[in-house]
Amino acid sequence: MKSGPGVLVEIEIPPDARIAFDPINLLVPEPGVRIHNTRCGAKTPGGAEVIIEGICMEEQEPHRFTIRLPGPPEVSEQDGFSVSAPGLKVRAPAGSMKRTGSGSYVIKLHSGPLGQGSMCTTGADN
Repeated sequence: MKSGPGVLVEIEIPPDARIAFDPINLLVPEPGVRIHNTRCGAKTPGGAEVIIEGICMEEQEPHRFTIRLPGPPEVSEQDGFSVSAPGLKVRAPAGSMKRTGSGSYVIKLHSGPLGQGSMCTTGADN
């Protein structure tokens, strides 16, 4: 997952997230690491949600999903924070996406009520 074609995207998962996945389509190459080869995702009580349709790696320390996409994800900050790309949908009351290198990004999700002063930031230099 860390190398190969496409854009590397790491999604930091809040500690209160519940992970959903198909246990039949799961590989565990080492303790604390799971490879999902079909649909998986996460939801938090505060309203953040991630849906991944395809192969991704889930690391439990730090808790994050790592995926490869054909191109950079698109970010929207209308009515909260959302990120979309083929095979990826992210929605949260607040969040940020930071470019971490050529062809790599980190998405951070923040739980909390919409419209309560939450900060949303995006861009190459954030």
